[in-house]
Amino acid sequence: MGSLSLTKRTLITVTVMLIIFLGLAGIALDRAFVSSAQSSQKNELVAQVYALLSAIELDADGQVMIPGQLPESRLSSPASRLYALILDPKMNTLWRSDSSLGLEFNDLLFMRPGESSFFQVGDEFEGDFYYSFGIAWEMENAPDQRLTLIIINESQKYLQVIRSYRKELAFWLGLAAGLLLIIQIMSLRWSLIPLKKVTEELDSIERGQQKKITGEYPVEIDQLSRRINLFIENERLNLIRYRNSLGDLAHSLKTPLAVVRNGLNRQPHQDHSLFKHMDRMQSIIEYQLNRAAPTGLTTFYTPLDICVIATKIGFSLDKVYADKHISMEWDLDDAAVFYGDQDDLYEMLGNIMDNAFKWCRGRVVCRIRTLSLDEERRAGVTIRIEDDGTGILQDQRDIVLKRGGRVDEKALGQGIGLCIANEIIQKYRGSLHIFQSSLGGAGIGIEFPSISEEAR
Repeated sequence: MGSLSLTKRTLITVTVMLIIFLGLAGIALDRAFVSSAQSSQKNELVAQVYALLSAIELDADGQVMIPGQLPESRLSSPASRLYALILDPKMNTLWRSDSSLGLEFNDLLFMRPGESSFFQVGDEFEGDFYYSFGIAWEMENAPDQRLTLIIINESQKYLQVIRSYRKELAFWLGLAAGLLLIIQIMSLRWSLIPLKKVTEELDSIERGQQKKITGEYPVEIDQLSRRINLFIENERLNLIRYRNSLGDLAHSLKTPLAVVRNGLNRQPHQDHSLFKHMDRMQSIIEYQLNRAAPTGLTTFYTPLDICVIATKIGFSLDKVYADKHISMEWDLDDAAVFYGDQDDLYEMLGNIMDNAFKWCRGRVVCRIRTLSLDEERRAGVTIRIEDDGTGILQDQRDIVLKRGGRVDEKALGQGIGLCIANEIIQKYRGSLHIFQSSLGGAGIGIEFPSISEEAR
């Protein structure tokens, strides 16, 4: 769920809410209609009882007679599914309609005069409806005759009405849900337009096309954009201070370095190895000056051939450490490329490989492999540099990655090589880890992950 976009989160939430709301509304409307349909059934049966009551007569012996035609023609038709019965207090059938001939009915109730009962037998949507009504018929020269009039109606017609209503209800609720979803999607897209514009402006800032967010946005996003602008401005000022300090330091070192070089030139016996180190110092100063120069941060770089640059660094270090007679072994993938600044690549590989040459006994191995070559992702790369030296203990690995951290305090250097390399690697979203080499010494692993087109 954490990787879902705001649009998907909102659509899922709205869809679930619509399902719940319309589901509950559908249930409520269905129950209301069913209740209304049952009430309509009851009213219809009550009307049938009163119509039947107006048509019957009792003779002197208490027998039910129908002088004329029944008010409801269906009671005379066997296929009408409407039936009528008249019972005495002993539940004897005094009269039954022609439609009920040959049928047996259960659940018949005798009602006292003035009492009535309406119920459905069996399943709620398939059981027959019964309505019973008790009367007291006045007789001449005899006690009142108590009778119960019962009207029975089968539920087929009622069931058809319910099914028809449910189909129509489902259709309209589905149509309403579809329209509401379309409206919600349109509303959501309109509401998220400011966020999309902010994202586009941030992309432009990342590419160096603009310096801050300049668009006008709603109050909620405007507060965020102003804070982002403040953050960008503070970062820009910090970067300027960093560049200025770095430039001042580099410029300060150039002058004494030139004085030392001139002094060595005047010596009758010149040590050429010192000139090599001074050239190295000069290149480092130039590199730091270039880093201090204002440049725009961008995620788009020309791919660099890592294998070629690593080979050049290896040949140079082989000359610097010629007295150690180091065996340099290569395991390279010619398709491996690095998307970044060439000076950063030289600085990163130079520091790591220099450490390997410095601490090895006689063997250094460099392995370079490509990650993910599919078309939808920019290929990543892994680099492993191993030596056969003394290695780096587990509890010392975090120390050597800190600025100024060294395992051997007596060794030459300032202990910032791996720290600088790690900073460069992190700048390009990569990672560095230290492991025990199969040669017995230290191993440095670097990984620049594959990046999808959307993440660039």
